[in-house]
Amino acid sequence: MMRRILAGLLVGLLLCIVVLALPSGAAELPEINYSDHFYVYNLDNDMVLCERGASERIAPGPTVKLMTALIAIETYNNDLNHEFTVTRTMLSGSYGTAVGLKADEVVTAEQLLHALIVGCANDAASVLANAIAGDFESFVNRMNLRAEELGATHTHYTNPTGLDNPEMYTTVEDIAVIARHLEQYSLFTEMSAKATYIMPKTNLSDERKINNRNYLISTAIEYKYYSPTVTGMIAGNTPNAGYCVVATSTYGNSGYLCIVMGSTKDDEEYRNYTTARDLLNWAYSSYGYINVLSESAIITEIPVNLSAGLDHVTLMPEQGITLFLPTDIDVNTEIQRTWKLDGDALNAPVSVGQKAGTLSLIYQGREVAQVPLVTKSAVERSGWLYFLSLLRAVLNPAWIIPTAVVIAVILLLFFTIRARSRR
Repeated sequence: MMRRILAGLLVGLLLCIVVLALPSGAAELPEINYSDHFYVYNLDNDMVLCERGASERIAPGPTVKLMTALIAIETYNNDLNHEFTVTRTMLSGSYGTAVGLKADEVVTAEQLLHALIVGCANDAASVLANAIAGDFESFVNRMNLRAEELGATHTHYTNPTGLDNPEMYTTVEDIAVIARHLEQYSLFTEMSAKATYIMPKTNLSDERKINNRNYLISTAIEYKYYSPTVTGMIAGNTPNAGYCVVATSTYGNSGYLCIVMGSTKDDEEYRNYTTARDLLNWAYSSYGYINVLSESAIITEIPVNLSAGLDHVTLMPEQGITLFLPTDIDVNTEIQRTWKLDGDALNAPVSVGQKAGTLSLIYQGREVAQVPLVTKSAVERSGWLYFLSLLRAVLNPAWIIPTAVVIAVILLLFFTIRARSRR
């Protein structure tokens, strides 16, 4: 009996965690049973769509190669034909996934980057690290420094390959930081999008075919995980990190980043891929660009002084507003409008489209858009009312008295000087 109660409480707690990870207003997530750490982010709108355990410390596994690739690209982006002669020292500690680099083999930076990014090759990571920094330790120090510079402050590297080490850790949030930075480099995005790379013949090896280890992109080994919307990044596994994938995608003219860590593989499925695909499909259907404000919307009115006709003018947005939001949102009730006018009134003449204030759109207590308020129509100035305003200004007591005092002083001085000159 007690076991049933505890099990029920555990299930309830997990459900609460999932619900809390969802932004308010978004459709319910699909059931995620095979990963405790995931993250879905919209690249174009700087918006986290869902996450679970994103700030918790985890083993980084193959995602380490994102930082290795970043440093290598920053080093050789303009020198892809740079040649390396592989040494035995460079290859030490590079067991696991590899493309079969050999001691005394001559390869280029471009070839090594392809092997690293497309093939997730540990030997390519090892060679690049040693070539760039001289040794593993120096390169690892550089990796940690670069992570800190980017703001990935909860990450610590011990090697450039991602092979398990108890002192190496990261968080999903930090992986996202590094991945988003890598997105700025077209060289990386182009390489990670390739299903296959043919590595040219070298002095010691024939031509090599390297298939992408991200099965969301490549169909060479497994077809059923392929997703036409996925555009790149990396995948792989280690005993401590589990099965992992970092995937970018494009759908509906918007870019996404999906990270799944610590997933499983059973007799039927690689659960990292099925989880990532389920999360992305959920994001595609649950979010989109919503027209939340028409440019013809009537917002308020403002008085007009000195008008030859209307004594007020209608204000409307300078332009319509479209926002990336949950598709099931009720714009009329969930988007609040607040505005601030530039003054209590306008003075004629008023032209069409003249700015008179600012409109803010509020969603879930946060300002999500701001647009100028402009006049809908023109208003001519009354010549008679303008004349009267000038007259009132001239007769304004606020400056009549000081002016009269000044004139009186001038006259007094004038007559005093004149009287003295007659003596």
